[in-house]
Amino acid sequence: ESIEMPANAATDTAIVFTTRMQELADFYRLSLGLGEANGSPGHLGFQAGPVYLGFDQAEEGWASPAAVTLWFRVDDLQAVIAHFLSLGARVNYTPVDVLASIYDLDGNLVSLSQRRGEP
Repeated sequence: ESIEMPANAATDTAIVFTTRMQELADFYRLSLGLGEANGSPGHLGFQAGPVYLGFDQAEEGWASPAAVTLWFRVDDLQAVIAHFLSLGARVNYTPVDVLASIYDLDGNLVSLSQRRGEP
């Protein structure tokens, strides 16, 4: 028996588990120009548009590379990719038209798209 999901369901939170919580949170804060982090023991997070982006401390050996893929729409794709790379990201694929993809410091996949006239 299938369960019908409501049509208005939307993601509002993404939590990344990492053994390098502070370093990875700083990586995203600096790369995307996010404000100051909300924090509690074992957690740092930011409001990134309508989505809350959080980082939870994982025990050594628990976090695995590419445990999550994050997607962000940005105003200037080329500038954001350059900024990610300057902070230690690795290229998955270079910008093609309006899309690009990198790996963060933990090996998670981060895909970026150029915002097209959206507010």
